[in-house]
Amino acid sequence: MLRIQLGQVTTLDATGLVRDMDATTRRQYVEIYRSLWSGDGFACDLGHDSSPDEPIAQPALIMRGVHDPSVPAAHAARLRALFAEHESIELDAESHFIWLGRSADEVWRRRLSFLQQSFG
Repeated sequence: MLRIQLGQVTTLDATGLVRDMDATTRRQYVEIYRSLWSGDGFACDLGHDSSPDEPIAQPALIMRGVHDPSVPAAHAARLRALFAEHESIELDAESHFIWLGRSADEVWRRRLSFLQQSFG
C-alpha cells in the first residue's frame, strides 16, 4: 500500500524507494498516510483562492522537493516573486513529504536556521 501511495507523490520509482527505506522512515510515512484521512480538513487544501499578487513583507522560507509532482516549480517561483525577503531551497527529497527520508536532516536544519536568522 505504501508503494501505491508514494507513487502519487514522487517522480521516482516508488517500489525502489520503499525497498530501500529504513524502518524509521517507513513507519513515519505510514503514520502520515494514516493521518490524511481527516475528511473535510484535507479537502480544504484541495481548492482555495490565493491572495492577490501584492508583495508580502514577511520573511519566507520556500522549500520545494524536486521529485514532487504535486507542487509545480511555478508555485515556488510565484512565492519568490511575492516575498521580497525570502530564502528558496530546492531539495533532493524523495517525495512531497520533504521532511522525511534523505532530505529530513537538511529540512530541519534549514528551517531552524531560517527561524533563528529571521526571528531570533
